[in-house]
Amino acid sequence: ACIDGAWYRYDPVDGRMKHGWQSIEGSWYFYHLVDGRMLFGNQSIYGILCHFDEQAGYLTDGDIAMYPYSLEQAVQAQVSHNPSYSFAEYLESMDPRLSGEQGGGSFLFMRLDCGYSGVSADQINQYIEQNCIYRELQTQQLSSLRGMGQAVVEASRRTRVNEVYILCHAILETGWGCSPLATGNVPGYEGFYNFYGIGAYDIDPNNSGAARAKLEGWISPELAIQGGAQWIKANYIENALVMESGTTASQNTLYKMRFAPGLSNTWHQYATSLTWPHSIARLISEAYSFFGERWVPYEIPLYQQ
Repeated sequence: ACIDGAWYRYDPVDGRMKHGWQSIEGSWYFYHLVDGRMLFGNQSIYGILCHFDEQAGYLTDGDIAMYPYSLEQAVQAQVSHNPSYSFAEYLESMDPRLSGEQGGGSFLFMRLDCGYSGVSADQINQYIEQNCIYRELQTQQLSSLRGMGQAVVEASRRTRVNEVYILCHAILETGWGCSPLATGNVPGYEGFYNFYGIGAYDIDPNNSGAARAKLEGWISPELAIQGGAQWIKANYIENALVMESGTTASQNTLYKMRFAPGLSNTWHQYATSLTWPHSIARLISEAYSFFGERWVPYEIPLYQQ
């Protein structure tokens, strides 16, 4: 209904005003959460910049992932799988509406599988050089990420995984390239490198992560960066998980790598820490502020009410 120039939607059965996301004939619309009016143009929805057609109001930019269960059900599935965190802690970390409060904003939902976004190897090298010095002084280790800009770019081009994500995941897992796994200095596994914590179990991350690097043959930083990116692509970003509805979903955002879609898929999560996806998202946000804005696609989770 159009009232005073604004459009509203009402339930045809009980007449109640609709709010939030609404699907109409295959297109998505958003109705203001308070007054119910349809939104147009550029809008920030749960911290995500979306564009709605200026005339018709349908979503034109920004992808929505529909989950066939509520946020509360998703949170309870996480609690049941890993009760190390409370329901309230999981809820705060998983609620898309709170993503802006965690520091990474929309990058928590950035699609990781849409390829190289155009950041050059020289830009990456400059960024690493300017930011790794403090950690080098702390650890008395030269960062193995220095000079790895081309390896990061090549990893992105070969896998079609976003290069800034590849860089920032490595930064988080290795402490700017200064950890024993990144420098190849784990006793008994000297000369083997692991930049993404692959196989690094919480109980003994250095030895388990180095053993995995040896198994994979990651005998140089370049091989570890590129081989690790390929492993993540195959096992998470392109890996299809079966949802309760029978549809499949890949873990192609940081949000989904940590909080696997599907109530029965909580076992297939990249990390145990609640801060893990938000920390990488924050690093990506800081990196793109340095590199300059690039267009990247998003996938925003939409839970049932």
